[in-house]
Amino acid sequence: MLESAKEQMMRRAMRQVTPSETPVAQALANVIASIEARQMAAVTRLAGAADVDEAAVGHLDADAREEQLLDLADALADDRLEDWWLDEVAAGHLHDPDRAADYLGMDREAWADQIATWGENYRDAAPDHVEGMTDGQIADLHVRETFGVPMREFAAEVVDWSQGEAVEGVLAGHLSSTTSSIHRVAAELED
Repeated sequence: MLESAKEQMMRRAMRQVTPSETPVAQALANVIASIEARQMAAVTRLAGAADVDEAAVGHLDADAREEQLLDLADALADDRLEDWWLDEVAAGHLHDPDRAADYLGMDREAWADQIATWGENYRDAAPDHVEGMTDGQIADLHVRETFGVPMREFAAEVVDWSQGEAVEGVLAGHLSSTTSSIHRVAAELED
């Protein structure tokens, strides 16, 4: 009981602080963004020296990255990570990310029920259009038309979404991207 009260007090206190306005958070975001930008510049230089298409490497805007990190901190403090993630991350590759909110972090049983429901709805509304298709194929068609991505990607990004993985993905995303770029350059050199 005492732990719960302490936890509630800490959450209330955290909501009163806007991390992006604190010097510590600003400095930390600046350091992380600067390191990532230097790493990306080094990989770009390596790609150029190896005569590898630099478009495969990527680019990092340090100011935008710093802002993203501060926005993430604010979203966590305000307990609005789901909305922030949909607006800032999912919107980059999903059509209609607000509509995807209904499926964010959905459990497996509910997702299976949703796929079956789409199958039934499409068979009722447009039987000729989906004749011979499985529920999974119909769901893939629906997800592609609604969200602009294959169902497998939608399930991985949205349905299987978890707060911890979302935060990790944003925090470590550029490090992972840089590592992937180094491997692409190495593969080109090995060929």
